[in-house]
Amino acid sequence: MQSEPYPLAEALPLRPWDRRLAWIKERERGLLAVAVGFQVLVLLAMLGMRAVVLVRGETVLLRVAHVYDRRQALDRPANLSYEFNQLPPGGILGLPPGTRDQAVFVTLIRDYDGRHWRMGTMTTRRPTTDGKYLQGRFDERGGLEFGIENYLLPEGQYSLYERAARERRLSAEVVLTVDGQAALRGLHLEE
Repeated sequence: MQSEPYPLAEALPLRPWDRRLAWIKERERGLLAVAVGFQVLVLLAMLGMRAVVLVRGETVLLRVAHVYDRRQALDRPANLSYEFNQLPPGGILGLPPGTRDQAVFVTLIRDYDGRHWRMGTMTTRRPTTDGKYLQGRFDERGGLEFGIENYLLPEGQYSLYERAARERRLSAEVVLTVDGQAALRGLHLEE
């Protein structure tokens, strides 16, 4: 007489959770393929959004005010700051004190040398003129960031770029879209 290995297992009804797990187990490969495909699409969308800025934007030169990196690690980008990364002494036009959850817009005007652009006005309202502007947001330290603050410097060149920024000889080549999105294309040292 041969007995069933688990005679009660077939007699017990499946609980709802067990049915869901069985359904997932039966379709495991297909679900995994869908999940991987979704992740690939998200990554491509992220790359595509940045590429659109680089392809469709207009290039401007901005002076870098400071280059700093507390650890100067080789695998970390240096932090760049510009004149518009700090709040102006009078605050931001249209922003009540203590508010940190609004977009900030900085209009750009031509600098005196004719090549560079510098900060015009800083406001919480999107500029309606046809001029150039940056769109930014508050960072965790209370300053402003515009997506152009990080750059991986060549190995061993950190002090050269830091000195050039102090001497106002370091420019950032920034690509701007018509809606104020920006991407950092490169840095230029002036002689």
